[in-house]
Formats: sequence, C-alpha cells, structure tokens
Amino acid sequence: MQVRVSLVALLAAAAAAAEPLPEPGQVDSHSRYVEALREEQASRAAELLARYDRRLAEAPEDAVAAVERCRFLGLAFYDPETEENSREEERLDCIADVERRFAGDPGARVFVVEERWGDEAREAAEAFLAEPPAAAQPQHLAAVHAHLARVGETAEWDDAASHAEQAMALDPSLDLRLQVARSKQWEGDDEGARAVLLEGLLETETRWVLEQKAALLVELEAFDDALAAFREAERREGEAYHHAEYARALVAKGEIAAARAAWAKSGEGWLNDEDLRARFEFELAHGDAETGRAAYDALRERGWEQDPVGRDRLALYLAHPDAPWTWQDAWPLGVLAFAFFFASLLPALFILPIAWAGLARQGRAAAATPGFGLHHAWTVSALVLLAEVVAAVTHLDGFAEESADRAVLARYAVVGSVASLGAVLLVVRGRAFDLLRRGSWSWRRTVLAAVLGTLGLRFAMWLVEQATGSSGGDAITEEMVRSVSDHYGLDASLFAIAMLTPITEELAFRGVMLSAFAGALGPRWGNFAQAALFGLAHAHPIVTPYTFAMGLLAGWMTRRSGTLWPALGMHAFNNALACAALAASAA
Repeated sequence: MQVRVSLVALLAAAAAAAEPLPEPGQVDSHSRYVEALREEQASRAAELLARYDRRLAEAPEDAVAAVERCRFLGLAFYDPETEENSREEERLDCIADVERRFAGDPGARVFVVEERWGDEAREAAEAFLAEPPAAAQPQHLAAVHAHLARVGETAEWDDAASHAEQAMALDPSLDLRLQVARSKQWEGDDEGARAVLLEGLLETETRWVLEQKAALLVELEAFDDALAAFREAERREGEAYHHAEYARALVAKGEIAAARAAWAKSGEGWLNDEDLRARFEFELAHGDAETGRAAYDALRERGWEQDPVGRDRLALYLAHPDAPWTWQDAWPLGVLAFAFFFASLLPALFILPIAWAGLARQGRAAAATPGFGLHHAWTVSALVLLAEVVAAVTHLDGFAEESADRAVLARYAVVGSVASLGAVLLVVRGRAFDLLRRGSWSWRRTVLAAVLGTLGLRFAMWLVEQATGSSGGDAITEEMVRSVSDHYGLDASLFAIAMLTPITEELAFRGVMLSAFAGALGPRWGNFAQAALFGLAHAHPIVTPYTFAMGLLAGWMTRRSGTLWPALGMHAFNNALACAALAASAA
C-alpha cells in the first residue's frame, strides 16, 4: 500500500512538472518557479521514501531501515517556517510500528525513547532502564540517560544532571558537561559549574557546544577561560556566533576595541533583552553620545518596560550629556516624577485625618516625647517613601523576573536601609540624642523589657500560626534577608536588619510619629495611631497584626520610660531572631 501511495505521488509530481514554466520576464513568474521547486522536492522525497518501503517489503526484520524511515519522515516533510510536518500522522504511526515490532532491539527501543518528551519520555526511559533488552550495551543505556538529561533540563527536573553524569560514565564519548554545569549554577554552586566546564573544554567536539560553554563561563565570570573557548571556536570555523557574550568577556579583560567589534557584528534582532542592556551599559562606559543614544533606542524598542521610569535615560544623560533628547524620553521621566510626587503626597492619607481629629478635640494633649508636629510626621514619611522609591528605581532589575537576582536584592535591601535612616535623620537631626537619652528605667529593666516583650510577641505569633496553619513570615522580606546574608554574610544581615532598620523605624514611629500623633490625639490614641501605621507598613495577613501589637507595646515602653531604648532593644532583638531563624533554615 505504501509503495502504491508513493508511486501515485510520483506520477502527480511528474504531471505537474510537465507544465511549461513561464518566462523570467513574466509577472509573478517567481510563484510558479517556487511551486516547481517544491514539486521537485516532493517528488524526490517520495522517491526516497519508496526506497525505504521497498527495503522493508523485502526485509521486514530490518530494524535499522524501519528506524531510518521514521527519521526520514520527521525531517523530509518538516516545514521550518510553519513548524509543521505534512506527514506527521504517518511519522507517529511509524514510531508506534517500530515500538511494536522491534521491542527486543536495543537501538530501536532507544530511538522510541528519544522521540518522546516530557512525562512520556520519562515513562518510556524508566521502562527501558528497568528492563533493558538482552542485547543492550552500555552505549544504549547512556543514550537513554542522555535523553533524560536533555528533556529534564528543559522541564527543570531535579535529576537531570544526575542522568547526564550517568550517561557520561557509561559512554565517555558523550559530552553533557554543559547540562551538568547549568544544573550546578542553578543550585548556586558556581565553582562546581566552572570546574565541570573546564574539563576538556578546548577539546569539545561540537563548535556550537563549545560556544555555549564559553557563554556560560561568561555568566560565571571565568573570563579568561571563556575567551580561550571563543577563540578556539573562531580558529575552527571563523567568527563566533555568541557575539554578546564574547563582547562581555572582552570588556572584562579590558579589550575594548575588540569588544566594540564584537558588538558591531551582533545584529539587534538576534540579541535578547539582557544582551541589549549589556550593550547599552558598554556604550555608557566606553561609547559616545551617538553610540549611547543608538544603544538606548535599541533597548527601548523592545517595549516601555525596558525603562519604565526613565532610569536608563538619566544614566545616558549623566554619561553623555550631549546625547539628543526625543519626545519618547519624556513620558518615562514623567512617570518617575509622578512617583516622587505621589510619594510626597501619600502621607496625607493618614496625616490629614489625624489633623482633623485633633481639631475636633479642640485642644492638645502634652507630647509624650521631644516635641514633633504633624508637619514633621508628614516630612519624615515622605522622605522615607522617596528614599525607598530611589532605592527601588536604582535596583529595578532585581524585580524584573520571577526569579529575582539575589545580588541585586541584597544591594537594594542595604541601600534602602541606609537611605531610609538618612531620610529620618534629616528630620530628627539633633533631637535624636533627646530620644535616646537614658530615661527613667535602669539598663537592667530596659533589657528585661526588650527580651520579655520580644518573647511574648513571638509566642503569640506562634499561637496564631498553629491556629491558622500558615507561616507568619513575609516572603518578600525573607527573600531580601536571605539575599543580604548570602552575598554579604550573616554579620551584614544582622547589621542592616537588626540594627539599621530598628533605629530607622523607632526614630520614625516611636520618635517623630508618636510625639506628633499624641500632640493631636492624646497619648493613648496617638500611640494607637502610630502602631496602626506601623502595622500597615508591614502589609501581610499575619505580620501586620504582629507589628501592630509590637508598635503598641513599643509606644507604651517609650512613654513610660521616656526613651527609645526599650523599644529599640525589643525591635533589634526581634529582627535578630528572625535573621538567625532564616540563616538556620538555609543551612
């Protein structure tokens, strides 16, 4: 039957080819020429397929011919433009036929496994490995493990690297070090990834794989080895294809002219967003106004989200002030200006109601701490918000992906902490010494109150977690704390989270706001208002009630002791425990 189908196709193609082709000068002649070319290709494909059919009719036990016929169906009739195969059903039937007829042939079984992806590939591979054909050799087992490694890398299976290592152990001729290195990189083991890639690096058989290894070495900041791999690839077949990674390695080694030549060879259409940003940063550091402007335009053409608040345009201005401006530059900078304007007005949402409530009381209670007014509360809130906006804008890349860059998150956490403390000190200034005076409590009582307050609040949090079955942690804050600890060490994490943050928040909430709100609402309602705002600033279903209770207790301690030390100690002890718990969970 298959032979008859092939013969019919041949006859149809021959009949079509008999039609005379138009003259080259005729309008639309190219369409008929392309049609004729495709008819000739179809005719040749049908002829070659008929050869497989004749062979299998003569020798139905020929597993190699059966497998090769399936592979031919997969490639000869595949259209890369549409990504479709006109004989896909026949190809699938061919694979099913091979699986049914040659279950004892290891080569055919390996082929069937390699034609499957996802969970189907795992199921077929595990069946093969659990009970391989009697004639199976180590290279057959290796091929199955290698396919699982490739599929697993795409599907992000945890055991993908393990399959790659088993494949190479069974068949040393296989090179799956790239998959193993990527897995180690994802696990955070950059040293292990580099070591795997460097093993026989320049002896990598396939030029494309060699360049991919070089590109990954650039990500791992092994620039000398990356350059050696790129140059070996060039020696084999001319210029490299991974122009962006090659340029980054050259920049890292100070070869600016060569890097510029590499960037010039990289067509913008082939560069991803990360590459375009790297090119823009290269032009900021080593280019001029014209090249910087061109690199910025190429980046912005990928969409407004590449520079939503004009940060990169401001960077271009600082690097090359004479770079021309366009009307398209105005709106992202307008967004940034609006963000600053909105941050400065946002405190009105709580300051104005408190001011109106204070006027309704027709009187003022004595301030509990050194006198601050509502204008101070507004100013300190606005400055802290502006500091956070600046920190977020300058570290926007850390939030661009679902898997944020931990190094950027760590810098954002530290910069945000320092900037916020600076904003608060601009308002408090010399009165910080009044807020941190000795007070009426002894140091023993101060420390005891801080420790007992923290333990009591954490016990209450534990009870809530047990009752609700949920974690009381804020995932975003926890990720930032982990990032600081991973990149700067536990000491830096404790300094930023358990020292700078408590000082900033206690000066702002129990210093400025408690005094200002108490002056308008009286001591009790003023304490309630600052605690409510403190809770809302830590927006989280469980964290907010916890921080509200903490704010109430810290405000009461401040009023009773006449100093911020008890509240500051409780806050610092609480954050230190949180840092230690996260460090222990990550260990």
